[in-house]
Amino acid sequence: MENVYERPFKPASIHLDTARAFPLSAPTEQLKSEGAFRDSGRDALTLVHDPSLTMVLTVVRGGTACGEHRPAGPTAIIVLSGTITLTAPRAETPTVLEGGSMAAVGRDFAHVVAAKTDAAFLTVIGPQRS
Repeated sequence: MENVYERPFKPASIHLDTARAFPLSAPTEQLKSEGAFRDSGRDALTLVHDPSLTMVLTVVRGGTACGEHRPAGPTAIIVLSGTITLTAPRAETPTVLEGGSMAAVGRDFAHVVAAKTDAAFLTVIGPQRS
């Protein structure tokens, strides 16, 4: 497989006069082939990093959980493929998200993402506190 990005990858910064397109399928497959995914069952690539917008592409192997996370800004989790659960310590039941669905969570909303099946998702984080 030909790499679509090289490590270390420099995330894009978005400005008023910027439009930037990103492929998602090829980077998703490349993430699944990297050592981090093979070793830990997850890998990620920050596509955009800016104080007002951060976008992270993540792949997770089925049965793997990502540690508890508190986003620095309002966040959308968009599932591209597979099935994940979003569990909050205060919630009685987890939210199940399948490919083609999304969830919006507030700033500082503590949650854990776990993959029920191999999954890929895009995390979009809005304005973050300094």
